[in-house]
Amino acid sequence: MQKILKKYIISILIVSIVGIMVVDYVLVSLSLTAARARISTDKLDQLVDVLQGNELELNTLIHSLNDDYLTRARAFAYLIEKDASILEDQEELQRIAELLNVDEVHVSDENGLIA
Repeated sequence: MQKILKKYIISILIVSIVGIMVVDYVLVSLSLTAARARISTDKLDQLVDVLQGNELELNTLIHSLNDDYLTRARAFAYLIEKDASILEDQEELQRIAELLNVDEVHVSDENGLIA
C-alpha cells in the first residue's frame, strides 16, 4: 500500500511540476511578447518624433535659405540700379559674386531672358 501511495504521490508531483513548468513557459512567453511589442511601439514613436523634427528643421532651413538668397538677389539688383555700368565689367561682376558668396550672377531683361 505504501508503494502504491508513493507511486501516486510521485506521479502527482511529476505532473504538477510539468504543469507548473508549462504554465510558467506560457506566461513568460506572453510577457516577453508584450514587452517586445511595447519596445517596438516605443521605438517607432521615437522614430516618428525624430522624422517630424527633421522635417520641421528642414522646412525652417529652406525658408531661411530662401530669405538669404532673396536678400543676395536684392543686393545685386540694388547695385545694378545704382550703377548699371557694372554689367559691362566682367571682373566687377566676378568680384560682386565673391562678395555675395555665390558662384556666379545672372542678369535677365524684362522678358526674363538672361542677358
